[in-house]
Amino acid sequence: MTRGRTVFAIRFEQIRTLLVLIVAAGFLAACAGGAGGRGPGGPGGDRSGPPRDGMSGAKYAKKGGPRGARGGELFFSQALAFKNDGACDEAVPLFRRLADMGYGYEIAQFHLGDCLLMLAAAADDASQAELHQFHALYWLLKAGNSNNADAQGRLAALYLDGEIVDQSRVDAAKWYLLYMRNPIQLKIGAAPLRPGLERYLLDELRPQEWAAAMEAADAWTVITQEINRPQDGRPPSRKGGSGREAPRRLTERTEAQLDS
Repeated sequence: MTRGRTVFAIRFEQIRTLLVLIVAAGFLAACAGGAGGRGPGGPGGDRSGPPRDGMSGAKYAKKGGPRGARGGELFFSQALAFKNDGACDEAVPLFRRLADMGYGYEIAQFHLGDCLLMLAAAADDASQAELHQFHALYWLLKAGNSNNADAQGRLAALYLDGEIVDQSRVDAAKWYLLYMRNPIQLKIGAAPLRPGLERYLLDELRPQEWAAAMEAADAWTVITQEINRPQDGRPPSRKGGSGREAPRRLTERTEAQLDS
């Protein structure tokens, strides 16, 4: 009976989220006419573009990078194209320049973390793989705590697997609940939950685990990041820290290593 109430509560959250999204879509449609040019980072005026022919992502990131909304959109599009082509080594420098800008660039932070996980899986050197994992968790937690639904869904899977953080079914369920409550997860192009994750949580978690997860999700609040835009093409300064929580298995790392 308790499990039945839990499943009902989850479905109620989904229905409520859908209604919120419908209302929000109408509002955004009404505002769309005056919000032209919004991509990662909002409105702006510069025309910094993606890497030119023959220029790698790393070289372009060092040369200058995005300034203004148009530049941010082109920069992000090029980074995403590299990622979709399986070239995360080229995408990471571009995503990182965007991720460093903070507020408005949470989607770049998610893709950066996702790419770093891919690089970690492909790395031959164990220490390099661990460093990629550490950076990936840093950016995924930063984006997830800023209410990026894609990152929240990925964190649910990471905490359930327990391969690069201590396994916690309660934390996995907490991030799952935050993902389900987030109307952005219903938009076209959003990263879906890993197949089987929802069914596992609904079938296998004990009532006390669901109660703890729901309490944690109810107590959670969004962390709004600072705006950290580059000046004259120079990269923004990094302040370190992962927001609300740090990766559990890698806590001996220092903030200085994040900036290496």
